[in-house]
Parts: sequence; structure tokens; C-alpha cells
Amino acid sequence: MKNEMKILNYPIPANLFYHFRLLLVAVSGLENILPRQILPLLANINLTERCNARCITCDYWKNKPEDRITTQRACHLINELLSINVRNLRFTGGEPLLRADLFEILSSVDGARFNKVVLATNGLLLKKYAEKINESIITNVTVSLDAKGEKNDSIRGIKGYYEKIIANLRYINKKIKIVSTLNNLLIDNLEEMILWCRDNGYEYDINLPDNNMYFLAGKDVKAALQKLKLNNEQIHKVFYLLKKYNVVNGVVLDNAKAYMISGKFIFKHCMQGYLEVNIDSQGNVRSGCNVFQPIGNILNNSLEDIINSDDYLNSVKKMFSFDCPGCTCGYGISATYGNPLSVWSYIQRRLS
Repeated sequence: MKNEMKILNYPIPANLFYHFRLLLVAVSGLENILPRQILPLLANINLTERCNARCITCDYWKNKPEDRITTQRACHLINELLSINVRNLRFTGGEPLLRADLFEILSSVDGARFNKVVLATNGLLLKKYAEKINESIITNVTVSLDAKGEKNDSIRGIKGYYEKIIANLRYINKKIKIVSTLNNLLIDNLEEMILWCRDNGYEYDINLPDNNMYFLAGKDVKAALQKLKLNNEQIHKVFYLLKKYNVVNGVVLDNAKAYMISGKFIFKHCMQGYLEVNIDSQGNVRSGCNVFQPIGNILNNSLEDIINSDDYLNSVKKMFSFDCPGCTCGYGISATYGNPLSVWSYIQRRLS
């Protein structure tokens, strides 16, 4: 029995009625029909907090907590995700390639049962692990580049970082996406980066700056983000180019621009908690957003029990109502859920 079907080449989850209800709520505002059982579409798995970059915009590399999820528990976790119909995985960090058993974990499951398995990496180790990546169930590789050349290196904290990443990419035969977090060092070369990605067959996407998540909370990080902040003139230039090259879906673009100018989105509800689940290297489970406190821990309980708990549902409801400090990580999917004609294509694109 198949667990998913494909419409217009986009993977549609087996729990189609669940997602139809979410669309209906987003469009109509009928909150009383929100699902009580959460059925995530995507799992963000952070197997390690360790990182070999030295980014001024992140605290990960400054802290080296023990990776508490064992190889065996990680393999079991992925099978748990399959059992609750999660068909999209994103391995994040820290730097996921610093986890020595990553490929052992990946080889323990049937990759054909997933729509996408994404490796979100800083790119420094791509050449070293290229053969294993290319032979693995990984379908997509996402690499962060926040500017060009020495400007990028000044953010990433490593001299020669940019050129090394550019050289490493050619060893990877998976679908590649380059992602930039918007900053004022990106402005002069944004158009060049977009065109370079297209010339090389890479997708290009953006993230919005944020400092509310637990790994972005340090004083130095907040100061760096403030220094890299775009002014209004730069914001208009960036979004002119993003629109010109159709980098971002129209409704998502409008929300992103509104946030960059005013600090607020246009959409009325956050849908991310209904669609994603986050598991960090300590086994903590969050309802799709790293601003929120953990709901439970997979080292103590099954993932299914945690997701089916009242605490998890309450966390998702708080996200839905913006009863939170705010973040930028789920803005795209929330914006798109108000536009049923584009939601599935956006999900397909954004999951990578």
C-alpha cells in the first residue's frame, strides 16, 4: 500500500485530509476545525551541535555539548518517523557531517520510502565526504553562503571559506541549493550570486535574519546581526532582485519584505507547528520551532507519544496564535497556506 501519491509531480502526503483542513483554516479562519492530532510533514534532525565554522552570526561553534543520541537511537528514530508518515528529513546542525556515524544511520533505512532526505551543511567537508554523500539516500544538499568572497568569509569566520565551498560543490551529484541569510554584505553581489546559481544548475533561496532561537542568543551574535542589518533602501533593492528573478514565491516575497521593513508578517497564523517537528542532539523535541522550549525527549519517550501529548498540541496552538517571542523560520509555509494554488509547489521547494 502506497503511503503517498503524486499530483503535478509534487509529493502529496497520505494524510491529505489533515492538510486540507489546515488549508481551510488558513483561508477561512475557522479555528474550530484545526486537527487535534499533529501529523508532521518534515522532521528537522540535529544529531550534533558541533560545528567547524566560526560564524559571527551563530553560537553553535562556541558550545560543544555531548551528542546524546546514539547510533542505535538515531536509526530507531528514523523508523519512528516513517511509522507516523513523515516522509521528509532534514539533517541539520551544528554541522551534520561532523557526526561520524551519519552515513551508518542513513544506510539503516530504505531511502525509497522518503520523498526527500536533505543534508543542510556549511559545505566545508563536502569534498571529504563526497563519495559517501553521492552513494547515500540523501537527495538534496543545502549549503549556506551569505555573501561573496571575503565578505562571506568575514561572516563565516574562516579565511578562504567561500572559495573552498565553491570548489567543493563540484564533487556533489545531488540537487544543490544555495541559501543566503539576508545581510548588508550580500547587496552588491546578490544578482551575481543568483545568476551564478542558475548557470550551475543550483537553486537559490533566502533566509530572514533572526536572533530569538536558542543558538542565536549570545550578545556577540546579536551585535553582529545588528551590524549586518539592511537599511530600507537596501531592503527595496534586495526584494526588487528577488522578484525580478522569481527567487521567492509572490505571497512569500510580500511577507518577507513586510517583515524586513516592519518586523511583522502579513499572514495571520503560524502553520509550522502542524507541519514540522524538530529533534536536537540532546534528544529534545520541539514543535517545529527552536524558539519554543522542548516538549519531551526521545531518550525518555517515543517520538509518537511526545507528538500525541497534550503539551505538544498546546505548543502547536501557541505557535498558531503567535503566542511566542516570534521567529522567521516558518514564515514561508505560513504565508503560502493562505494560497491553496501555490502551497504544494512551495512545500516541494522549501523542503530542500
